[in-house]
Amino acid sequence: MTTDPEISLAAKTELLAMALREAREGDWTVTEPGFVRGPGSTAVAIRPDDSGTPSHLDLEFILNVDRRKETAIVDCVTGVAKDPSDAVRHAIFQWLQTTGAAVFELFERRGEAAGHFPHDDPFGVPGWHTIGGNTLGWGYGATDLAVRDWMVANPQGR
Repeated sequence: MTTDPEISLAAKTELLAMALREAREGDWTVTEPGFVRGPGSTAVAIRPDDSGTPSHLDLEFILNVDRRKETAIVDCVTGVAKDPSDAVRHAIFQWLQTTGAAVFELFERRGEAAGHFPHDDPFGVPGWHTIGGNTLGWGYGATDLAVRDWMVANPQGR
């Protein structure tokens, strides 16, 4: 595990809590480095990173802290910026727009944070109610351009 002396786990946690407070309703409180407690039984944790990239975050959205193992949704994201704090902010922003948005929509059910696809929708998963967040594309080269071209041609993700 590589750590960046410029931005500690405590600093990353504060950036995450601040972004959650700005993006969502409810009280988001840092209870320890790497753990932000949310409204009700929710929390978001920063898991140990083994990528070696300072702006890489392994985030665990916990729907019920009393049943963490059964209710955790884990994802990873990497931010892009020269300044380490800005790169972490960028990573958190991307996560809040994609996986975070879909998870918030799961329990808020407002139809604002992500799209809903019923079990019989051709763009959903057969037999399941599907919730999908926004798509963001970041990268370089031909693969990145192909993803961007597809997103422009398919604005509803279809």
